[in-house]
Amino acid sequence: MWEEDFSDVVALLRKNGMMGKSEEEVIEYFTKQPNALYSYASLVKIKSINDECFRQYKFSSKEELFEYFPQTLVHESNLNTTKNILAAICTGQHQFKSQSLFYDAEGEMRTCILSWQVIPGYEENYDQIILTTVDITDLKKSKEELSKSLEKLNHQNKRLLDFSYIVSHNLRSHASNIQSLTDLILSSKDMAEKNELIVYLHKVVKILGSSIDALNDVVTINSDVDVVRQQVKLRDAIDKTVHVLSDKIRQKEAVILNNISKDITIYHNRAYIESILLNLISNSLKYSKQNVCPVVSITYNEENSEKILTVNDNGIGIDLEKNGHKLFGLFKTFTHNPDAKGVGLYITKRQIEAMGGRITVDSIVNVGTTFKIYFK
Repeated sequence: MWEEDFSDVVALLRKNGMMGKSEEEVIEYFTKQPNALYSYASLVKIKSINDECFRQYKFSSKEELFEYFPQTLVHESNLNTTKNILAAICTGQHQFKSQSLFYDAEGEMRTCILSWQVIPGYEENYDQIILTTVDITDLKKSKEELSKSLEKLNHQNKRLLDFSYIVSHNLRSHASNIQSLTDLILSSKDMAEKNELIVYLHKVVKILGSSIDALNDVVTINSDVDVVRQQVKLRDAIDKTVHVLSDKIRQKEAVILNNISKDITIYHNRAYIESILLNLISNSLKYSKQNVCPVVSITYNEENSEKILTVNDNGIGIDLEKNGHKLFGLFKTFTHNPDAKGVGLYITKRQIEAMGGRITVDSIVNVGTTFKIYFK
């Protein structure tokens, strides 16, 4: 709590013809004349201050705090508060309350609720004013963190709800196929037909197992609320991915161009980065053109403070006008490739968005595809 004297401030406001003007006029004046604010702020006299203020501001003496106080009033973070106080005086108001910012002696910005009130009997010259500040920095941070957590949880719940519909539809299809095949097996009296149906049943069950494995991966991604970040060297992550895919690269006689310099690092989740690279590069190999050497080029650049990883190939391309809307959908496929499951790009997009990034795609059929990942 502070006890202050604004009588000299009032005298200067009267001298300059400011008293009686509207709030809008006063605020507009000081907005156009920011240097005048310091002249007024320097006239504020501090009569007394309690010990709590020393704890709050972390100053060692009253003299140090008194010297710092006028600078606080005209600091950029407090300009609106100071202008509003002067406007309140000019319009005859005797109390004022607002949220304000201040720096303590250690240079840390704090947020407080500021209450300014004229003691009854001193309304003429404003020479007896009580100012109280309640530090709400920690409370505000807690609220912001809680709000972010709730936003994440709401987003996660929405994804999981969407996911439950997909799971229900997907598993129901498999269950229907299994039911039909078992009915046919039980009703058939021909052993050759039975054996043929059992082979089909085995294939359906195998596909179901593959779908369940994919769904498990999706659950893992959708369940992550907070993802651990660390510094990841991009070139090393790409080299590791190339090593994992070495057999496929050899079979395809593909060329992987890792154009990332050794010193490039991003602050991300290592497992997510490796998964993203694995999905994108393996897709480039999977959807390469027949009788054409697959070439996958990986580059990095920065634009407008964004870090961009680009994966480009010369594959069969994607008809974005026809299939762009379902490109990142779960179990959405649009090729006749038997290895296509419609899971990889869904997971890739979720992993990128979980870290605050985004992914874009540009593609021309029979020319190739370019994915760009924008890291936050």
